[in-house]
Parts: sequence; C-alpha cells; structure tokens
Amino acid sequence: TYEFLSLTESDIEDTYGHISLFGLEAAVPIGINTSVILNGAYGQTNGNPFFDDPTFTGPADQTVKISPFSLGFRSNVSQNDRLRIYISAAFQATWIQEETIETSEGFGYGFIFGYGPEWRSQDDRLGISMLAQWRGGSGDLGRGYESHTFNTTGFSMRLGVTYSLGNQSGEIGHD
Repeated sequence: TYEFLSLTESDIEDTYGHISLFGLEAAVPIGINTSVILNGAYGQTNGNPFFDDPTFTGPADQTVKISPFSLGFRSNVSQNDRLRIYISAAFQATWIQEETIETSEGFGYGFIFGYGPEWRSQDDRLGISMLAQWRGGSGDLGRGYESHTFNTTGFSMRLGVTYSLGNQSGEIGHD
C-alpha cells in the first residue's frame, strides 16, 4: 500500500506537513462481508522545527520516522461483487522516532476510521483500492522531563493493490 498522511495538529503540521507511508496489509475473512485486518507501514520525512522563528540561524533540519501498526475490522457494504465499498475501524500503535540534535522515540496510540472503494477483477483475485481515513493518536517521546508529545492525528488517502490467495469461496489452493 501507499498512503499519503496529512498531519493536522498545528505544530506537527507546520514542522512536517505530511508523510508518505509504504506498507503491507493482510485481511482474514471472518464472515461473508467482514474481515479482520492487520496493517504495518513505514515512512520518513524532514521538517523545520523553527518554522515560526525567522531569527533562528542554527541547524533547522529535523527528521521523523514513523511505523504504524493497526489491527481492526473492515466490512463491505456494497451488493456489487466487482465494486466493493469498505468501511473500516482499527486500533493503531505507532512507533515514532524524532531526530533533532538528540534522538527521542516512543509509541503513540489511537484509532483509525476509513471508507472507500475497491475494484475487483472478473476472477476476484486482483483488486485496486482507494481508502480515505481519519487517524487519531498521540504518544510521548523521550523520557522524564525531556519527554514531549507527538501527535499523529490526520487525514490520509491510501492506495492499494490486492491479491487474493484463495478463490471466491475462500479456500486456498482449490481452483
């Protein structure tokens, strides 16, 4: 999957703006139209922490690396076999590392809610999806009095390619 995450908390948005995430997702059917989903991704971007101080003349490069992992459910609400419309909800744990003069890292936690279409091939094995998501979450980076909160709240658009291992009945290896 490829995901474009636009961060919305004001200081984080002004410093980094957005981040591109690349990942993998696995879905296990638990019903006719419902699946458990597990997703992992990684992204990195640079920013300027002194965006609001034009008099600052020191090094302004700052890097953030994030790796979100999510576990949740998605359900197809469409009656069309070739065009699925998914709604999803998941819990997310995100490893975050922020590098300035010093490096701080930690975990953030939150929820993801999504909605979007998936177009399926005639044999139901290949799909192309587009999912709009709202992510809410934050966590503390660093330790003790040097810790600070990093907010991963934002909106994202995720594009994905799906390949189903089984046939339409969900049996693997029986065509």
